[in-house]
Amino acid sequence: MEYNQKSNHSVAETKMKSSGEKAAILNAFALSFAVFFGFASAFSAIAGLIKSDWTFNIPFMGAILSNVNYISIAFVTALLAVVFAIIGLITIKKATDKNALSRSWYCVSKVFLVLTIIYSVVLIAIALYSLLGVGRKSGVSHKDLWLNNFLPNLILAVGAGVVCCYAKAIAKGKTAVLRAFSAIAITIAAAGLILVVIQTCIGFYDSKSSNRSSRNNPLYQDIWNMR
Repeated sequence: MEYNQKSNHSVAETKMKSSGEKAAILNAFALSFAVFFGFASAFSAIAGLIKSDWTFNIPFMGAILSNVNYISIAFVTALLAVVFAIIGLITIKKATDKNALSRSWYCVSKVFLVLTIIYSVVLIAIALYSLLGVGRKSGVSHKDLWLNNFLPNLILAVGAGVVCCYAKAIAKGKTAVLRAFSAIAITIAAAGLILVVIQTCIGFYDSKSSNRSSRNNPLYQDIWNMR
């Protein structure tokens, strides 16, 4: 009888530990993705709102959302960031295993460290390419190179670096930083979604953009050519 009680108690502890590990992993990646993609979608919306030559593309999502053509990738990404933030908030209380939480955030810090390094190398490559293309005969558009290549990658490098720093602090067991990061995640994700919704609505009812989009429609082009 005593053996059965010990056995049941051991099984219950194992299940709780397994549940805590899963919650820790989900919490770490959900919050980090919420911040990064919320941050990226916010700048994508800002680029659309200012109506300039500046373009800001969200990384990775173009390949993942290959079958999304009509809806903007920024809209889907912003909504996804909010979902990730909510999942992160829900799993905070369930992530009771401190060791699993530390390991999960340590893994997140490594992922975003690699992203920071990649973006940093891209920045160096763009700067070197610009130097090699000095002169009118090179044909290099330096405005496009720095505005639409260097600046977006610089913003993403900063975003990935910030997430990496927070993840390292949380991995060291600083629970106060985790609570602060969860608040940052929901704030950035919500701000990104609001900005994207505003930018989308303005795009719908902007007469110039609607005329432009209509003329890009194949059906409209057929009618236009018949005139």
